[in-house]
Amino acid sequence: MMKVLAIDFGDVRIGLAISDETGTFSFPRGIYQSQSRKKDLDYFLELCLDEKIDRIILSAPYNMDGTVGERFEKTLSFKKDLEKRLTYSKRLKRPVEVILWDERLTTREALAITRESGFSIKKTKQTLDALSAQILLESYLESVREEKKMENVKDLLTVVDDEYDEDLEVQEIELEDEDGNVLTFIIDEWFEYEDRVYAVMIDEDDEAVLFRVEEDEEGEMSFINPDVEEFEEVAKFYDEN
Repeated sequence: MMKVLAIDFGDVRIGLAISDETGTFSFPRGIYQSQSRKKDLDYFLELCLDEKIDRIILSAPYNMDGTVGERFEKTLSFKKDLEKRLTYSKRLKRPVEVILWDERLTTREALAITRESGFSIKKTKQTLDALSAQILLESYLESVREEKKMENVKDLLTVVDDEYDEDLEVQEIELEDEDGNVLTFIIDEWFEYEDRVYAVMIDEDDEAVLFRVEEDEEGEMSFINPDVEEFEEVAKFYDEN
């Protein structure tokens, strides 16, 4: 796992958060007050060197309807300049990837947390950006963990046994992968997306996984592990609906 820096980009205050080396935990790193573009880029280069950062997650300020505006263009300009500064630095021993990550709702979530904690307005302004960066980072790390978990699941699983408990309204299903391994899941929800059927399942570790469900001419169902691109698209649809 790699060490990740999250940047909640703003015109004046820039919130920061950093993960541990295993990518398990996220920690707020406070606020950086923006100066000139050159000084800002120099600061982040030094931070990457000091903290041995492998990847940067930069807040992508999409509008709630998915469109982009002036803030997004400013962020994109900063991303390009930061990538250039990191790429051409001879002091970095390895490349540092910069990724835009959807920041929608992170500020609202951070504001709700600070209000529930009873912070004053002044204290809230001081902590909001750093907390937003931490929430942004947690969102990314969770996505990486889910992606790795799905990679460990075989691409195709077929039904071995299907049992439905009417009293508990729980549908338990046993699936067999291509190597003959049998896994037990509880079906949490079925839904459709772009004329395809998907199932959200709970595995034996009580974690949610997502499968595309296909049925052959004889009515036999197969549960297919979607690739990364399909998973991200469908998971986003599921979360929003």
